[in-house]
Amino acid sequence: MPIYMKSINRFQNKSNTTYNDFSYNCKLNRNQTQIMKHFLFILAIGIAAVFSYSEITAQTAPTKVIPAAQYYEGGQTAMYEFINSHMLYPPTAKRNRIQGECIVAGVLEADGTLTNVSVVKNIGGGCGEEAARVVKLLKFKAPGFKSQTSIPVYFKL
Repeated sequence: MPIYMKSINRFQNKSNTTYNDFSYNCKLNRNQTQIMKHFLFILAIGIAAVFSYSEITAQTAPTKVIPAAQYYEGGQTAMYEFINSHMLYPPTAKRNRIQGECIVAGVLEADGTLTNVSVVKNIGGGCGEEAARVVKLLKFKAPGFKSQTSIPVYFKL
């Protein structure tokens, strides 16, 4: 056999040996690979759960006390549940991904009606008008006196 053929045979043998060694190592690591896949899957689910929980608890109601909320039937949490259930996200704001806080001011009359409703802080895209519309729907208990009040309304995509 010529010398160049011997070198080719050696090269083929070495490559076969390396291939066999590689496949042997893969068989040994298959269990480790499966364990790693399960670990990464569980880690991904945990991270998704944390992010979804933070989305659920995203700020849609203020953390501080709103003075007008004490005159709403059920308190501040009930008032913001009503606001969030009746609020329709404006299409322009949704398209432009506008989110934030609009502040609506008004006069709480002695009989519990809200008059002179105006938008103090507007984030644009029709959010201020929607916040004013929803605040006008609120029905307060009669406080017995007139008071100037402002109500923050949160828009969160």
